[in-house]
Amino acid sequence: MKVLGEAYQVLSDAQKREAYDKNGKEGLKQETMVDPAAVFGMVFGSDLFEDYIGELYIASIQTVELEEESKAPEIRRAKIQERMKALQKERETRLIANLKDRLRPFVEGQTTEFVDWATSDILKMFNFFL
Repeated sequence: MKVLGEAYQVLSDAQKREAYDKNGKEGLKQETMVDPAAVFGMVFGSDLFEDYIGELYIASIQTVELEEESKAPEIRRAKIQERMKALQKERETRLIANLKDRLRPFVEGQTTEFVDWATSDILKMFNFFL
């Protein structure tokens, strides 16, 4: 994922692409490279969507991989898988609670308030892509 994140950053920036074309990876200043998890968050998600979809797996795994220090590949892989399962369970629990909270006004008969809120939220997300 780190390689994909770096590649996206280079290909999407004319100056970085030119530096890479001239001098290869050595031509890129590492301090100008953004954390790959942040890049995937910018490309595939935003805080606007987090209440609906949670943190994307691709961003989560990058963070977990960076945190895991075990040298033995089998142990490292097992620890990463275990941590990702726990994060997924937390994500599902949080998203269920969010959905219940968001639907509560509708269930309680506050249809107008619910529609107003939902319309506003949808417009914010739609405008994110413009």
